[in-house]
Amino acid sequence: MPKPIDRLSLLQGLTARFGAAATERDWMALALLDGELAAQLRGWAGSEAWSAGERQALKQLRQIHADTRGLVDAELGQVAQLLRRLTDNQGRWMAYAASADWEERT
Repeated sequence: MPKPIDRLSLLQGLTARFGAAATERDWMALALLDGELAAQLRGWAGSEAWSAGERQALKQLRQIHADTRGLVDAELGQVAQLLRRLTDNQGRWMAYAASADWEERT
């Protein structure tokens, strides 16, 4: 029977994977990792005491998670700004499309 992965290894692995996904701006991977982290944390609730190494690894994971959340928030802000600009210019695009259609008919 394989030995279960210890908590320290899981924390370090999650930290590395969050960092890699953030660097790549892999939003789907980050979403999956966020869910995986939530499940792990629920599973660890009420478990045995954490070692100093595990607490340090959790602190690092907490930091990369916060940094990643900031990156995602910034990206969402840029997408929202782009959508706002597209919506603001919708009338111009429609007028352009209508005029192009009118020119084709003449």
